[in-house]
Amino acid sequence: MRGALPVMSRRPARRWLGRPSKPSSTGRCLSQTRPAWHDRAIRETIAMKSNDDRQAGRVRRGLAEKHAAPSPESLMPRIVKISELPDTGLKIAVIADPAERAAIAAADGLVAIESLAADLEITKEGARIEVGGRLKARVVATCVVTLDPFETEVEGDIEADFVVARDLTARGPRPPRGARREPEPPPVILEGPEPILNGQIDLGALVEEFLVLNLDPHPRKPGASFEPDAVLGSAEDAGSPFAVLKKRTDD
Repeated sequence: MRGALPVMSRRPARRWLGRPSKPSSTGRCLSQTRPAWHDRAIRETIAMKSNDDRQAGRVRRGLAEKHAAPSPESLMPRIVKISELPDTGLKIAVIADPAERAAIAAADGLVAIESLAADLEITKEGARIEVGGRLKARVVATCVVTLDPFETEVEGDIEADFVVARDLTARGPRPPRGARREPEPPPVILEGPEPILNGQIDLGALVEEFLVLNLDPHPRKPGASFEPDAVLGSAEDAGSPFAVLKKRTDD
């Protein structure tokens, strides 16, 4: 019939350059319907989750090693093994010796530490270990006004909560046997108690940490204060450029 449209042959299905796979239930190869970038995106996602797992592991190890076995960074090691703690708890005094006081003073920006001691009590409540007490110290700091060294007293409460590291992670339920394994999400670290590795707590590192928390960030010698009159007086010197400005203002 004149004017009828010509019969067009069916255009062959476009084949993506994906990796070959088994035919689907419809008879078409999955590589025909799944682009190559799809597989690349899956591989990149798995690689990113694996990197997150490694990063989460480093964070957990860093927190757990903070008060764990003594290390070169521990300036006052006082190790307590959790397995040796009695059920009724334990009271212990931590007293820094001269070498430890000198090392802590140098590390924390103090001129010297004349004394540093803490009375601690360790209690067990289920899987948790609680440490409480009070520290007292006498330190020599540098005045921010006069830059002179002066002695000052430092006191503060100590409160810390610990738990075995394996109790801090939470994962979802296991998939049924034979199911496709998906990349596991990184473990979630619950807020609250600090993790413990190797079943040990360094009480010396804990005391040093709370000492730093109770230090005055701007120590000032008693009676020391800024003198604005002295600053104005220096501005009135003949050779000072501020004297000219002050004279113009007065005029």
